[in-house]
Amino acid sequence: MHFALLTLLAVVLLPGCSGKQDFSRKETRLTPKAEIRNDPKQAAKTNTSLGQAYLSKGQIDLAMDKLLKALELDPKNADTHTVIAVAYEQIGKMNEAEKHYRQAHKLSPQAGLTANNLGRFLCAQGHYADAEKMFGLALEDPFYKTPETAILNRAVCARKDGRTEFATDSSAKFWRAGHWIR
Repeated sequence: MHFALLTLLAVVLLPGCSGKQDFSRKETRLTPKAEIRNDPKQAAKTNTSLGQAYLSKGQIDLAMDKLLKALELDPKNADTHTVIAVAYEQIGKMNEAEKHYRQAHKLSPQAGLTANNLGRFLCAQGHYADAEKMFGLALEDPFYKTPETAILNRAVCARKDGRTEFATDSSAKFWRAGHWIR
């Protein structure tokens, strides 16, 4: 019985050893191949988000690396210009900051956010009349999500400029609208 079993195994297994074997690696896929897209605008947005996150943690060098990469990928992204302007402002490179705030506003001239950011920067630099124009533009944007920020920045800037009555009126408008609750 053992002899018959061994003979059967030999007949079944040995032919596999006698011929040429193909040991080449065969590729098998269990899942569909992932499609890799080269989308510079999406990559720029991702780098901008990472840059902003690094900036909020005070990691300026890492933030700048990501933001410069984002600008390289999509030089027409207003958000990237805004975030890099903030970074330059934080490290005291005001000329670079202004250049990027202005570029953000140029790329998105109807956006209240870019106008308010440029206005706040100009006010901090003592350019009150130009800042006032920017705050006015910000408030003209019906889609601006936080117009109260522009109202408050406008009031603070007017006070710095010595326009106390205007500052008081702007502050009153802010408080009357109930924005202190946010």
